[in-house]
Amino acid sequence: MSFVTNKYTRPVLRTELKKVSASNFTSLATLAKVISPRAGIRSAKIAAIRSSINTSLSSVFIATNGENNKSVLLNLLKNS
Repeated sequence: MSFVTNKYTRPVLRTELKKVSASNFTSLATLAKVISPRAGIRSAKIAAIRSSINTSLSSVFIATNGENNKSVLLNLLKNS
């Protein structure tokens, strides 16, 4: 059995995160369940996001407003 792993570059991650509803950006666990339901926080996508931004990923989710968290994370991915 073989499988193909996509390379998660910043543009690929940004386009995928843009599709996610802002209400799912309330916490890191909620976001991880949406973008990678089987692996959750330990997924390759979350690891790629962590390595792409210069700040701690958990510090992005300080605000309770999902729209604010989404825009902050997208801006960090864009400007990193």
